[in-house]
Amino acid sequence: MIISVYAQLCHDSKINGIITISIVANSMSLFVKDDNKFFHVHIPRTGGRYIKEVLKQNQYKVYHDDWEQSFYGISIMHLHYPLYEMLDDVSNSNQFTIVRDPFTRFASSAHCMIKEWYSDVEEEIHTALQSKSGLEHFIEYHAITKRYNANWMRPQKEFISEKTFVYKYENKLGKNFIDWFNTQFSANLEHKEYSYYGDPNELLENKIKENKKIESLIKDYYKEDYEFFDY
Repeated sequence: MIISVYAQLCHDSKINGIITISIVANSMSLFVKDDNKFFHVHIPRTGGRYIKEVLKQNQYKVYHDDWEQSFYGISIMHLHYPLYEMLDDVSNSNQFTIVRDPFTRFASSAHCMIKEWYSDVEEEIHTALQSKSGLEHFIEYHAITKRYNANWMRPQKEFISEKTFVYKYENKLGKNFIDWFNTQFSANLEHKEYSYYGDPNELLENKIKENKKIESLIKDYYKEDYEFFDY
């Protein structure tokens, strides 16, 4: 059932043989102000729209933020390492990222995908995700066919290099993040009220994040992320 649902959606979304979908612009961007250059390694579902607004409101110019572009088949908004190092002026920039508990990140990603594309078969997909084979199929299928291959399901450790400064989503965006950023980079981002609007699907009930069986399977699937980032 789950395979036929995916196949139907792929067929419906093809234009001239290319799978296309509509996405909200996010941010894997290079931010430049005077002599300061900061590159945000944007791991999907970790607050990218917030980061972009904060830097823009602090008068940083934004580069590499065209979500319609891809690089080596990957959306330019969510490139993993070392692909983003090939973009102009990125290799010599200060680089940072936000990581998130792998289960809550998956729950957010899968929930929004289901609400956007599979709302009519939501229960069937939730059931499929509770088996190892069903969950692995969901992850691997969407790694290559949706979101312009935007890396929504890629392990987070594959995004970073030895020079990436890492902040944890669980430490909260807002003042905590800005204080961390200013300390790490001797920057002077101002504390302001930022109008951060996330995915509207996040406001809907998320059954995945309460499912202990799916959580256990995700902890096994992303075991390296849990160990690498000490979750």
